[in-house]
Amino acid sequence: MVYNAKIVISPSLWSNTPEAAVLKNILWNGVCAIRQNKYGFNQEMPLNTFIGLTGNVDEDIQALKSYLVSDIKRNELKKKSQKFFESYKTQADLQILRLMRKG
Repeated sequence: MVYNAKIVISPSLWSNTPEAAVLKNILWNGVCAIRQNKYGFNQEMPLNTFIGLTGNVDEDIQALKSYLVSDIKRNELKKKSQKFFESYKTQADLQILRLMRKG
């Protein structure tokens, strides 16, 4: 269902377990909407890699609708978010290798 959805909405209230959900949704789908807040994983992501929800229902509905009706917008977001995913994964892998070399 995630793979075939036009948009996946991910909870991200802080950077820990929700981070994994956001990353999985980006990997499997690429068009992810996230409720923005100052403690969320969205703070670690470029703004052009997700649909940022504000909590204002009217604004959020308009933002989501604009992606639902546009294959072009979804495809562009998918490219950018999956590029971010690859970069994030590479950095995480390098960090693990550095830690293993220290031990």
